[in-house]
Order: sequence, then structure tokens, then C-alpha cells
Amino acid sequence: MKRLFFGMKIDNFTKLLIALFFFVLLSIILKAQPAMERYQTCVLFENDWYEGKDSAKKELDNRQKFLDHIYSLDKRKYKKVHRMFGDRSKANQLINLIQKASAESKIPVNVIFSQLIIESAWMSSKLYKEGHNGFCIKYYKRKSVPKHIKSKGRKPMNIHDDDPNDLFWTYDEFITSLSHYTWFVNQNHYTKHINDRYNFWEWTNALRKGGYATKKTYQRNMIRLNRKYKLHLLNVKWD
Repeated sequence: MKRLFFGMKIDNFTKLLIALFFFVLLSIILKAQPAMERYQTCVLFENDWYEGKDSAKKELDNRQKFLDHIYSLDKRKYKKVHRMFGDRSKANQLINLIQKASAESKIPVNVIFSQLIIESAWMSSKLYKEGHNGFCIKYYKRKSVPKHIKSKGRKPMNIHDDDPNDLFWTYDEFITSLSHYTWFVNQNHYTKHINDRYNFWEWTNALRKGGYATKKTYQRNMIRLNRKYKLHLLNVKWD
């Protein structure tokens, strides 16, 4: 039976072909989305950084842009964001600490920050406040850790995460938590999935494949945080 379609008479077979065409087109678009996300998140540095221009000045300019963006957010709507970064002096202390850890561990700053935000709920979780654990690192009695971390660890804390009996590391100060995190994430079961250590998307994918990210939305949340809060502006060029 022929019916009108945009002023043209078509039969049922032609309609089926048209429907199939749109179905294939939609499938291609959906499959292309992750590739677009990879492309949009993997470029962390502008070309002039690799051409030997003043990267230190670029880093300072980018930090200023990041802080201007953070402090432009509505304080009532983004209470946790403003509480985490506080005034510029407090924010700069935190940024300096994480940029130093990034340079030593070769983990991009926006990877560290996005995980810190997710795992500690903007540094407001019970585990962070009481145990200075900013990255929800679990405690396993039989797993070995470096002596300088173990010596500064405190009694593990029980918090219901994936299991009601989960135990988490606690520390005397946040810097030990950060040191433990960078050591932990640099283990082979994560880094074997990374070809370019500057590549943010590769890190999010490695954390998912390595088992750090247990929720299906974890990788997407890291990407969303990086875009929304412009965390990539805090990245530094390593020696």
C-alpha cells in the first residue's frame, strides 16, 4: 500500500529501508560518542608547551583562570566547591601540594583532583574528616605498602562501601593519603593500560579496567568534573 511521505508516494518496502537507514545512522552516532569524549579529554596541553615556550608562566595563567572560574560559581549552589577551595591562599596551598605530587608521580593533576572530589565528596566525607583518607583506599592486612606510608597509618576505619565489613586506611595528615594514592595508582594493573601518561581519558579508562572505579558511571563522572570545573587548567608539565 502506497502512502504519502514528504509529498511522495512510497510503498511499505521503501518505508522499511528508510527506517533501517535511520537506525544505522543512530547506531553510528552513539558509537562515535565515546570516541568524541576521548578526543575532547585527551589533549591536556597546548602545542606551545611542547615547543619550548614559557610553560611556568602558562601554568600560573591557567591556575588564575581556574580560580576565577571556581570563585565565579554561586556560593549557595556550590557550597562544597567553595568549602573545599576556601580563599585563594587555601586553594593555592592545596593546588601546590597536588601539583608537586603530580610531578613526582607522573599522574595528571586533573586525574588526582577529580578522584579526590569523587572519593571524598569535595573533602567533606566522614572518612576524610576523621581519617584524612581522600581517596577511599581500602585496608587489606596482607597487602604490603611502603614503610613510610605504613608507619604513618592509623587504625583502619570501618565504612560500608561495597561491603559492610570494608576497612579503610586512616592517616595523621592528608599528605600521607596523597602519597599512598599516587603509589597505589602507579601499580602495574593500572599503568599497563596507559600509553600516554598525560592523557586524561587513558587514565580514567585505566582506573576502570584496573578496578579502582567500581561504579559504571565513575569514568563518565571524572570526565564531567574535568569539563565542568576546568580541572585540566591545573595540569603541569613534567621534567
